[in-house]
Amino acid sequence: KGPSNDQSGMLESLRAFVLPVKGVFKSIGDLTIPTRLPHWSGLAFLLCFMMGVFWNIAKLGYDLWLLKRLKHEATLPPAELNRMLKAIEPSTGMRSSVVLKTHPSLKTPLAVGFFKPMILMPEALVEVLDDSSKEQILKHELAHLLRYDDWTNLFQRLIQAVYFFHPAVWMVSRRADVEREIACDDHVLEGAGQAKAYALMLTQFANRERDRHLAAASAVWNKQSQIKERIE
Repeated sequence: KGPSNDQSGMLESLRAFVLPVKGVFKSIGDLTIPTRLPHWSGLAFLLCFMMGVFWNIAKLGYDLWLLKRLKHEATLPPAELNRMLKAIEPSTGMRSSVVLKTHPSLKTPLAVGFFKPMILMPEALVEVLDDSSKEQILKHELAHLLRYDDWTNLFQRLIQAVYFFHPAVWMVSRRADVEREIACDDHVLEGAGQAKAYALMLTQFANRERDRHLAAASAVWNKQSQIKERIE
């Protein structure tokens, strides 16, 4: 049995619509799977991809430059704080000597390692924290350097820069950030038995004014969502 007049008319209408773009689509019955995209589409996609990669790597490079500038501008800490660091270092297993400095514009501590490991402390924070809190912070930052978190974080950010378009990469990266901080928290609390005091200190950081987030720095103290996970 052949098609009715109505069906024939419908097919003719579809053909009239599809024929102008038949070079793109296989047939009338397959309107969703293109066999050949316009010649410029691949170039446009590649251009967008390269621009995204360049932008993200440029931001990472700028962050690295900011870290270098912070290290250069930082000043030596009070003598007692430096003595505290030197007393802690042997128990952590650090093989290389870590430089400790303070910076007036920082709001939270930073571990900035790579070839010359350094801990940067906010000047205002050094003045208000008690010795126990200072020791816990120093242990946390030393743990980052001991674990080479500076290098693994840099590699992680490079992966993000290349696969910036993939949501799974950002989800895994965020999870890696949290796990890295939790591992350093465990290092601080190992045999200390001061979990409650340490959790209280973390909540204080959650309410502090935030620094500009430096993707190249491994330590993050003032992301409220991450601190909540660390406390739990």
